[in-house]
Amino acid sequence: MSFVLAYINLETSLKELFNLTPTIAATIVGMYILMGIVEYFTPAEKGHSWSGRFRNFTYTLVFLYVGNLLIVWLIGNKPLFQPRLYKHDFPIFYALAYIFVSDFLFYWYHRAQHRWPILWRVHELHHSDSEMNITTSLRTHWLDKLILQCVVTLPTLFILGYDIRALYWWAILGYAWEMFTHANINFFIHPVATVICNPSIHRMHHSRLPQHHHCNFAQYFTCIDMIFGTYIAPKREAIPPTGTDSIPSDYSVFMSLFRPFGRHKAVVQAQPNRRSKISKRRSR
Repeated sequence: MSFVLAYINLETSLKELFNLTPTIAATIVGMYILMGIVEYFTPAEKGHSWSGRFRNFTYTLVFLYVGNLLIVWLIGNKPLFQPRLYKHDFPIFYALAYIFVSDFLFYWYHRAQHRWPILWRVHELHHSDSEMNITTSLRTHWLDKLILQCVVTLPTLFILGYDIRALYWWAILGYAWEMFTHANINFFIHPVATVICNPSIHRMHHSRLPQHHHCNFAQYFTCIDMIFGTYIAPKREAIPPTGTDSIPSDYSVFMSLFRPFGRHKAVVQAQPNRRSKISKRRSR
């Protein structure tokens, strides 16, 4: 009986604080542990510090907690549209539809983040990590959770409607794969990579080298980048450095929370001069 009460209390706390269920929270923690072990034995880049990982854990908690507070405060109790309810026999397949539609919408939002200084102010925190690993995945500014809810999650539900079980699988698969693509491992399988994103492909997006700026924006489906000419294939032998020139990786956590509201000039990554350059690199 005490175990049941403890579980109910845990579920209530996770829902109220972070908008997570115990299973989704277990998925996040489990991915941290599993991929952390893999990274320890087969790192793509050696020398990552524990202090950097703990700093990213702090960003994760703030992202989930404050972002959830904003969503509940601003839009949580307001019916923006009348949902269409569904119940499919195979919710996991419908969850894949959620992931694809949301990734398509996210692709364009992500490109805007790298193009418009006002959005880059929020996004640069995620790119500032010079030790990209599994903990980088949720090193995200708290404002981004609210923006993603408005421009990605809600439009996806408006298009596809609600299937509660599919939404559950969407969260589990989405968190797991997003975390996997940030892992510090050299993982690239060419036939699969033309469809699905993986750590080596996403590291190219985080690269601080100018020739890699503005590429590989999709979080899950590489084919979206290939269709719109923003895909650059990684080279197995090359591990590009990550981070930004604007924020050091160990920048103050407290200061970074309010950085988007400061008076500093947000300098977005320079775009390639010609689209043909991307096409040439894509063909290599």
